[in-house]
Amino acid sequence: MIRRPPRSTRKESSAASDVYKRQDEDKATVQQQLEDAEAHATQHVLTQMIEPMTAAAKKLSVPIGDDGSVFRDSLIDNMVDVADRMGRVNVSDDPVIYERIHDLKTLAAKYSGNNMDVIRNVQSARDDAKSKITDLMGQMQGLV
Repeated sequence: MIRRPPRSTRKESSAASDVYKRQDEDKATVQQQLEDAEAHATQHVLTQMIEPMTAAAKKLSVPIGDDGSVFRDSLIDNMVDVADRMGRVNVSDDPVIYERIHDLKTLAAKYSGNNMDVIRNVQSARDDAKSKITDLMGQMQGLV
């Protein structure tokens, strides 16, 4: 016995072509979701790097000797840690993001170790560090 489609089905349509159409739509949806996830991941990386920089700039704004001017090593250590972590979780191939991660690592390395005592005790060094951190923060915020 030959099976025929019901009379209400158009001849040019078939179940197979409907499946292919749905697959194309599904592929487009998945592709859009991947692009959205990548954009969100890039924004996350930048936001995570900006947070400790904001705290450092705020702390370095307080003049030596004033209440709240105590400088803890963790201020710089946090920037080093977040730069290392963001280098590992950065899923984009965006060279600008990699460059900002490198810039943060370089900046944090400059102020770590023995240089922390200089920032702790010399106002001009503290002002210079704040300025450089703020400049890099501005570059990153322009990307968010």
